[in-house]
Amino acid sequence: MSIRALCIGGVLIAISVYASDLKPGVDRWGVKTSVSKDQFKNGTPKKVTKMKLEDLLKFPPPDPKKYDYKTFDAQTTEIDRMRGQDANRPQEGDIVRTDGFVQLIMLSDDGAKHRDGDYHVQITSDVKDRSKCLIVEVPFEDFVTDSNIPDEAALRDTLRKKLKPSKGEFSKSGSCMTHPPRMAITGQLFYDVHHAAGSSRGRHGCTSPTEWELHPVFKMQFLDPVGTSPDVGKCLK
Repeated sequence: MSIRALCIGGVLIAISVYASDLKPGVDRWGVKTSVSKDQFKNGTPKKVTKMKLEDLLKFPPPDPKKYDYKTFDAQTTEIDRMRGQDANRPQEGDIVRTDGFVQLIMLSDDGAKHRDGDYHVQITSDVKDRSKCLIVEVPFEDFVTDSNIPDEAALRDTLRKKLKPSKGEFSKSGSCMTHPPRMAITGQLFYDVHHAAGSSRGRHGCTSPTEWELHPVFKMQFLDPVGTSPDVGKCLK
C-alpha cells in the first residue's frame, strides 16, 4: 500500500473516531441545525440580505419586551412570534451574507458539555486585527436533518482541504490562520441568547462584541485571488 493511501486512510479513521464521540447540543439546538422554512423554496433561499461585517458587529440586540428567546425553543414558534416585529431590520431566521477574514476555525468538542462538532469560525473585517470578531458556525453534518440546508459535509470537507489542518481535523482549541483568507459567508441570522450573560465569545485574542451569529452557515466562498495559500499557523496567546 502506498504512503499516500496510508495517509488518506489515517485521516478518515481520525475523522470517524472523533465523530463517534460527538453529541447534539442543547441550547436552542433545533434553531441551530435548521433554517426558517418561509425563507426557502426548493432548497434555495428566497432572499439573501447582504450585511457588512462592521454592521453585524454592532447590530443591536432584540428587544426583550418583544422576544423571549429563553422560553421558546421550537423554530416555527420563535420565527412566527418575531415576524412582523422590527420589519425594517433583519431578524433572526433571515438569510444573511457577509464577508470577512477567517482568523480561526475550531472543532467544538470541548469537554462534556460542548461536544456538538460545530466548526466554530471567527471572522474579522481587518486581516491583521483579531480583537473584534463575528462568530459563525458550520454544523456537523450528521446532526442536520433539514432538507433545505445544502450539503454541510461537502462544505466542511472543503474547509479541511483548503485550510490544511495538520491531523485531518481542526483543533479543539482553535486552528489559527497564518494568512487569513477572505471569504463570503452565507447562513441564518441567529441570536445566541445563552451567551448574552457575558460568557466567553472568542478565543486567542478575539472578543466578539455581539451575541448575533450566522448559524447554521451553509455556504463559504474564497474571495482571495488565485494563487494565495491560506494555511494554519500559531494562535495568539
